Amino acid sequence: MGNCTGCGATLPPFLESDGTVRCGACGTVNGSGMAPNFGVPPGGYGPSPPGGYGPPGGFPSAVGAGGAVAGCAGIAVAGVAVFVVLAGVAGFLLMRRSSSVTVPVVTTATAVAPMPAPGVTTLPMEWEGVHAPILTDVNGDKVPDVVGRVRYILGGDTISLAAFEGATGKPLWESARVGSHSATFQGLLGLADDALLLCKTSGEMTAWGLHDGKKRWTKGLPDKAKHLCKGDHPGEVHVVLADDTVVTVRLADGHASAPTPALKGASHCSPLATDGADDGDPNVETHRLFGEDARVEGMQGTLTLQRSGGPRIVLGYRAKGTRVPMIAGVYPSPAQNWKSDVPGARLLETTSGPESLGALGGSRVFTEYGFSSGGMTPHQLVAFDVTGHRLWETPLPSGDPLTAIRADEQRVFVSQWGQLSVWDGASGKALYTIGKR
Repeated sequence: MGNCTGCGATLPPFLESDGTVRCGACGTVNGSGMAPNFGVPPGGYGPSPPGGYGPPGGFPSAVGAGGAVAGCAGIAVAGVAVFVVLAGVAGFLLMRRSSSVTVPVVTTATAVAPMPAPGVTTLPMEWEGVHAPILTDVNGDKVPDVVGRVRYILGGDTISLAAFEGATGKPLWESARVGSHSATFQGLLGLADDALLLCKTSGEMTAWGLHDGKKRWTKGLPDKAKHLCKGDHPGEVHVVLADDTVVTVRLADGHASAPTPALKGASHCSPLATDGADDGDPNVETHRLFGEDARVEGMQGTLTLQRSGGPRIVLGYRAKGTRVPMIAGVYPSPAQNWKSDVPGARLLETTSGPESLGALGGSRVFTEYGFSSGGMTPHQLVAFDVTGHRLWETPLPSGDPLTAIRADEQRVFVSQWGQLSVWDGASGKALYTIGKR
């Protein structure tokens, strides 16, 4: 759907919570022909500054098509026509009343501000939201910092890598553009030593400096990368490809060995930290549950999380009756096992999604639940300690889709479309947000 004109300004379309696209000027809905990653946040954009996300002076024309364009444009043209007729009538009456009054002829045009060049700091930056953060010490203060992808929808929908101070959210660095969102969102981003490795589905692999965000090299792989694993020697990484062969890449210059079938899939992979939504924390063993493995007494499990030497945390929902989200801790000694509903109240108004989301810190576990009413009602973030005591729960800052949860010893990080929100793990106090809010 293109932009719709009316009310003296150019307004972009915006994405509704049900996936339809609505004209910003006339409200016409287009539910077909639109890619799922259209990229406009729910609720649309407002003028900026202040309080919105658009460039000063209006929005440039958006690329897109849909059956609602004609209807929207027709309404806009009709509105202009009515305005012209009314202005003419008013002018005629004024001239009848006094010959000394001159009614000027005014020609109006909608001015469209030029699109700022990619990289200009006035463009609104969003957290990419499809992926999780990588938590690692970037600035040497012994506090895990946030590394991940940021998105510029109004800058050609491009992606950069960026690092933020873990305690405050203060920006540390931002890389040059790494590509468009459509060309990068299915690729892998992993951390090996002091290099961030971005592997696109085109086979292109690029290394970026962890501490400064500078590009080091770009090489081509013989197939798409599926997993990133620790190398057998310092300064190298194993890349498991889509055909289950592996190449060994030298971190200094990107030189890759010939593919070998020595590694089958990820069965012998010592994983690296990545921004994968499900399995990017190498310190936590994560499994999706199916069939008999998914059954815990009174509970249908969907996901397990476990740190070395710690309990197995099971996330899921009630096995019978209403699908209330549940959590359980399974220890080697059954006497220590525990189980709880995730919501602290309004249990029968809540629901569990098809795939549970959670994160396991050293002594705390974090998960979420939604409400059966749906819509844009924010999900609740919930914290337990590993012995089963409920610590706190709090609503997320928006109803935007939730994609990943990460945690370190002190904080919990929630990735949503457009923003990354950070809380204190012990108290649930909101600390900061990276992105559009």
